Amino acid sequence: MPHSPGATETVVDLLRRDHLRMRVTAVDPAGAGANGADKAPLLTLDQLKSLALDPAWAALGTK
Repeated sequence: MPHSPGATETVVDLLRRDHLRMRVTAVDPAGAGANGADKAPLLTLDQLKSLALDPAWAALGTK
């Protein structure tokens, strides 16, 4: 859950030159509770950046 104790939320917010806004959010409850405290995030910051910067999104802005 996004607002659970120990949970983390990572956001990449990008406004492209073609005015298409990309907002990629990952909520990682890995830190929530005793069982998940040592787990790595499901998506890294670099992976989120790659999703937001992927040129394939430009096709959506042309429709």
